Amino acid sequence: MTLLPGNIHSATLNAPIPIFAPPYQTPPKTMQWSGISSIIIKYRTDGNHVRDLIPSNLSVEQSPIVTIMFVDYGDSPMGPCHETIQFVEVVYNGQKYNYSMFLALDNQIAVYIGREVFGFPKVLGQVDFSPKQTDAGNVIRGSCIAHTDMSGPVVETSFTPTNRQCVHGPLHAGSEGSLVLNLRLIPSSVPGAIPSVREFVEVDFHLQGGEVWEGDWDLKFPSLAKSDSFHKLPVVERLSGQFVRNSTSTVTLGDQAFGF
Repeated sequence: MTLLPGNIHSATLNAPIPIFAPPYQTPPKTMQWSGISSIIIKYRTDGNHVRDLIPSNLSVEQSPIVTIMFVDYGDSPMGPCHETIQFVEVVYNGQKYNYSMFLALDNQIAVYIGREVFGFPKVLGQVDFSPKQTDAGNVIRGSCIAHTDMSGPVVETSFTPTNRQCVHGPLHAGSEGSLVLNLRLIPSSVPGAIPSVREFVEVDFHLQGGEVWEGDWDLKFPSLAKSDSFHKLPVVERLSGQFVRNSTSTVTLGDQAFGF
């Protein structure tokens, strides 16, 4: 019997599966989208609540900063995409990062890329965020239903723009200038074996340009599901609220990953 080898060179395979028809192109080091609109809310929470949600090689201050974002990616190359993001400020190897706690969005390709390449904990969800639509009081609203609790929203927000700001630099989550830290984790296919991939990934994620407004905001965490992280990080101290319109989103992978 004659055996015929495959024609796709196995030693250089570096594409998502299925390899004959990858669901997305391997992204470059830096990805950018224009026409972005976002609500960015920052507050402090109780660090003891955070400890139950993060690995032991990360640390938090007593009152770390939590950042909640609702994002409309406009005309992205992947099609319409709306996302809800939850970051919490942590310390790793003596450096502050914004740890990606939970991301829900409505674009399947963006979920694939975000999880497999960048290590973002992205899941499919229903994100209702239309920044061009306001009610009679000029209020912009957002809500998110995640796979963790399909009975109703895990987070709801309302934002009323009051004053336009003059911002020259990029807008980051948490403390300005802090990088994002993602836990990229792929379990082993062998029962009981260590994970095939377990590493922290550095990502520079920020918005820049466009209109920036400060304003009054409100957050609600209707879901009390055990699998939902939003209500587990209550607001202890309000910090800031911003609405960004016609901005550019930049995501850049770091030059190294930290395996453990």
